[in-house]
Amino acid sequence: MDADHYFLSAECGFQPDGYDVSYGKMQPDEKNRISHRYKALMLLKPTFRSHKICINQ
Repeated sequence: MDADHYFLSAECGFQPDGYDVSYGKMQPDEKNRISHRYKALMLLKPTFRSHKICINQ
């Protein structure tokens, strides 16, 4: 199995239920709407700001 075949096979495993594309092919705003990591980071954002920890957005 060559590297391209492995990459394409692995990418297919990261397609969220109800979507016809993988996370890697989604637009950032679409991916962030369903990402538990993004949602958690947004909940922590006020804490980061109060401790003067920089994050983008």
